[in-house]
Amino acid sequence: MNFYFDECDNAIYFHCAKEGHKIDAIKTHNKASFTVIDDGIKRSDHWSKDFNSVIVFGKISIVDDLTLAENKMINFAQKFFPDHSEINNEMQKHFKNMLCLKLSIEHMTGKKINES
Repeated sequence: MNFYFDECDNAIYFHCAKEGHKIDAIKTHNKASFTVIDDGIKRSDHWSKDFNSVIVFGKISIVDDLTLAENKMINFAQKFFPDHSEINNEMQKHFKNMLCLKLSIEHMTGKKINES
């Protein structure tokens, strides 16, 4: 799942469809967790890899403020589209059909995983 971490807000932003199981679940219960694991590094002396992971816990909500949602999605899009005209085109095509979600981080932890 693609995401955008905003250090100023201490939050992670996602985009998704306006309807579906995920939205129903969020409206029913706003506690959430999110895990990210890197690609890992293959050890030359063993079949295993070393990984780093981070897991966050917090509350997830729909961003109802359309101006804020648009700004967060523009920041999100900068990870994928280096040119602002491409971002503007994507926003014009897709913004009206999506929701912006905010995971407000309450606790974050991580670890290094060595499979061997």
